[in-house]
Amino acid sequence: MHCTHCYFYPISCHDEVSRKSKDAVIKAQVLSGGRGLGTFENGFKGGVHMISKPGQAAYYAEKMLGHKLVTKQAPNGIPCNVVLLTERVYIRREMYLCIMMDRSSGGPLLVGSPFGGTPQRSSHPGQ
Repeated sequence: MHCTHCYFYPISCHDEVSRKSKDAVIKAQVLSGGRGLGTFENGFKGGVHMISKPGQAAYYAEKMLGHKLVTKQAPNGIPCNVVLLTERVYIRREMYLCIMMDRSSGGPLLVGSPFGGTPQRSSHPGQ
């Protein structure tokens, strides 16, 4: 098993993003699932984007920051005040792991699957 160290940079203003940022991922930091499938109130689609060219990170940050992200879990939208910029890691296999509160027992519930990504989360019967 190989362990990679990633660097994360929280960004609250699109001017903070280096024009040289490439081969990275930018994610809207809002408390909602399905960010990648969401739409911002300004019409911009997706709260998760892969960066492959210089200048893209600043462009995406400008479209996300200060705008509400509407998702299945947040139909009224949640303001995006911070985006997270991190180096892109090429994975061979994606898995899913979640810790959520179980209402019936009042304690944590661990959910795991060998399949990952948004389709896994959206298949939950409570969503």
